[in-house]
Amino acid sequence: MQKNKFKRIINHLLSTGHEMLKCFPKEDLDKIEYTISHSEKEHMAELLCVIESGWDLKSLYAGKTTQDRALEWFGLTRLWDTELNIGVLIYISFADKQIEIIADRGIAKLVPNEVWEDICSDISKLFKQKSYIEGINLGLRKIDQVLTTTFPRNKTPYYNQYPNQVIII
Repeated sequence: MQKNKFKRIINHLLSTGHEMLKCFPKEDLDKIEYTISHSEKEHMAELLCVIESGWDLKSLYAGKTTQDRALEWFGLTRLWDTELNIGVLIYISFADKQIEIIADRGIAKLVPNEVWEDICSDISKLFKQKSYIEGINLGLRKIDQVLTTTFPRNKTPYYNQYPNQVIII
């Protein structure tokens, strides 16, 4: 087994939900949910944030990447099934300290993937400083700017297709 793969498996085994919840306290998660809710009232897209502590051994041995896992959650949550195909998943692998943003096909036609990569990079910089909440908030502000510019709500009535609650796994 490769040294990096072994180290990654150890990181995932040691990454507990309890450790993760210390970094994402309930009151901060509530603020993130409020930010998502407020953001969605300004644009047409649906946002979903998933934070996962450690993965199962089968996924790790298979060599799944954070992007693979984010795409799995995009499918499992059916975020691809929004009315206008403009869902956005913010996926955080806490054990890997990696972030992926998956934008549905309606968004991908208009917003280059480099925009999402830059936002992930900005979030990662704050994560490296253990500023997790600040990282997510920065990412949400930047995502909101992109979506408000690209898919403004204008006078279209708001209705929420997905819960704004952060999914913690």
